[in-house]
Amino acid sequence: MAPKLPVVGREVWQDNLEQEFLIINDALLLYPLIAIDTEFPGTFYSQFPAFPGGHHSQFLPVGRCQIMKANVAATKIVQLGLSLCDAKGNLPNLGSGCCCFGEVNFRDFDVKRYLHNLDSIDLLEIPRK
Repeated sequence: MAPKLPVVGREVWQDNLEQEFLIINDALLLYPLIAIDTEFPGTFYSQFPAFPGGHHSQFLPVGRCQIMKANVAATKIVQLGLSLCDAKGNLPNLGSGCCCFGEVNFRDFDVKRYLHNLDSIDLLEIPRK
């Protein structure tokens, strides 16, 4: 059995966007399965409008989906995660000695202008030195 490689995130920003998308495009030939994760700046709605006293945990999946949709519609995306794999679940190593996934970061998010939950923003912020 081959040793497991460490998994490392490849950060994608405006200055390396084209280069990273070319790498992703090439990797898709061998790793055609894609998992997507989106990060939004928090949750604001937890109640279903038709039942204002109820909590989302009490609703059927359709109601919970409507609550999630309302939260997504009210906010702007902050980050998009992409993981590629092959049919056996192997992640690409791209010749780097580690398995990789991508984090596409959206710089146009402005906490002074856009709706956000401070706890969610704190989780995503880059630590300052």
